[in-house]
Amino acid sequence: MGLLPYELSLIAAYMGRQRILGLEGDMPWPRIQTDMEVFRAMTCNALVVMGRVTWESIIRRNGHPLLGRTSIVLTREDPPAEAEYIPAFSVEDALAVVERCRIEGQKVCVVGGAQIYQAFMPYASRIFISRIVHRYGRLPRGDTFFPCFNKKEFPVHRRKSSGWDGRYRVVLEDRIRVGKA
Repeated sequence: MGLLPYELSLIAAYMGRQRILGLEGDMPWPRIQTDMEVFRAMTCNALVVMGRVTWESIIRRNGHPLLGRTSIVLTREDPPAEAEYIPAFSVEDALAVVERCRIEGQKVCVVGGAQIYQAFMPYASRIFISRIVHRYGRLPRGDTFFPCFNKKEFPVHRRKSSGWDGRYRVVLEDRIRVGKA
């Protein structure tokens, strides 16, 4: 492991100190326009790496893959012939796919789930977190959580808070890795 010749960003939305990401293969809160806009802007024209469950969740929610992005899906099974993604069978395989497919200057984003974030954490140069805050402090049930990380290794570079989008507000944290050479 070591630095990659490109920036690899982990992009996640979670709630609470428990870092709740999901429940039963989906997000445990409704679509939040502000968060969707931030995600779309950050991943536009990017190579996005995700696990199979995240891929299936995106297809269920949207009815189609992420538009304008190339999806690399970590899976243990051969994909169906009509798959609209590039399969990868390990972290190393996914990094090799990125090397083959990436165009100079193109962003590389890891978008979930929890095991995938954990596996790519050693390679990440940035973590973009959309912390979802409920107006009344309520937290959803969750069965999937963003992995713990060293906040001194990934200090907050920039923090921006959106206005309230219904019952929710999004606090975007841009965390940049320090001290890794």
